[in-house]
Amino acid sequence: MSIEQYSLFANPEEIVNPKSIIGLLHRYTGIDEDVLLKKLSRKKRFVWIKRKLSTRVYKEIKKLKLKGVYFKKEFKRIYPNKNLASNIIGFVGVDGKGLEGIEYQFNHLLSQVKDNSKKLHLGKDIYLTIDRYIQYISEKQIKQAVETNNAKQGVVAVLEVKTGRILALARFPNFDPNRYSKYNSFDRRNFSVIDSFEPGSTMKVFTMASIITYKPFLFSKKFRCKGKVVIADATINCTGIHGLIDLYDTLKHSCNVGIIKSVRYLRKKQLYNTLKSFGFGKKTNCLLPAETNGILRAVKEWSGLSKYSIGIGHEISVTSIQLIAAYSAIANNGIYCQPTIIESIKTSDGKVLQSFYPRIKGRIIKKRTAKKLLKMMRNVVVSGTAKKANSKMFTVAGKTGTAVKFLKSKQVYSDKVLSSFIGIAPYENPDLCMLI
Repeated sequence: MSIEQYSLFANPEEIVNPKSIIGLLHRYTGIDEDVLLKKLSRKKRFVWIKRKLSTRVYKEIKKLKLKGVYFKKEFKRIYPNKNLASNIIGFVGVDGKGLEGIEYQFNHLLSQVKDNSKKLHLGKDIYLTIDRYIQYISEKQIKQAVETNNAKQGVVAVLEVKTGRILALARFPNFDPNRYSKYNSFDRRNFSVIDSFEPGSTMKVFTMASIITYKPFLFSKKFRCKGKVVIADATINCTGIHGLIDLYDTLKHSCNVGIIKSVRYLRKKQLYNTLKSFGFGKKTNCLLPAETNGILRAVKEWSGLSKYSIGIGHEISVTSIQLIAAYSAIANNGIYCQPTIIESIKTSDGKVLQSFYPRIKGRIIKKRTAKKLLKMMRNVVVSGTAKKANSKMFTVAGKTGTAVKFLKSKQVYSDKVLSSFIGIAPYENPDLCMLI
């Protein structure tokens, strides 16, 4: 919200003896006397002393009736919920201009404006799709997870499957926008849209989508996993030794060998087309600033190993919002809804200027393909790598992912990992999709 406050300024040309008042101004503003003397000695008619005073300080200085010292009414933005959704909302600077987040993206709507009589009016009101309770719980849980695992950072995204409405976009660390200058740029980043990463095994679901679309006969075949596989002189290890497995078990156990042996039957262009249709390699246009495209290279740039690496979630880079939107399309029977964070835009007196409506991109996979993928993800939760996500309260489908982090500075893979899980619930008629 915005509240009225007074800012303090002076006309140095009206102040005969600056030294006679700097002591008083210092007492109430806390500004160094040398700084004040320098300001009041300028050959100018207007200099700011201090912006947006507290009510107490304003009243105390006003009582002094200092010649050449004046007040100007301004609006100050305050954030009553402090850290809640701070990575989404962003903040404004001392001049009221949005510097990050929604404040920056929609600064032209949120800013105060002057009418013909020079009177200052409040800007428009923007209502987000964010559910305050879901956002709060998400922030609380991801903070606990980051601290427990001594992680660098953590993210939770929650999407409404049938509409694309973003219900939560939580991140830890976060910040208090009332004191944004006390935090570094890393704490203020909105990782979910700004940063992309190699997704690892969560990408295997989309590899399966390509197999179902182009090579469905592979579901009648079995592959032998001995714990590793050699491709183009490169040895790729598996998560275990799985023996003779079909594609259902391949996804359930997140078997690299099973994925790679089945990907041999896919042409590069087929896998590329599938990933492109799910929105990888381009922005989702979720209405948050600084969204990145991620990386899905053109087929002509692929090496002999690329098809297999991409099939298991490497040599491709995605954002959290891209990934959850793609999974939501599977949950929505193959229909892709563009994610959005804006519910409505209203005037300060409540008149609706714009209302939310689902932005349907259209069908990207057949309904039966989506149902088959969902069934495979249900197996992952019931008896596969995501058994901890099973619930007695409602049925969950999902997929785990672990990707080794690539160090750009050294151009090598490190011993650090990015762990993720994407859950869909309820399995029978999905309503929510959650990425962690």
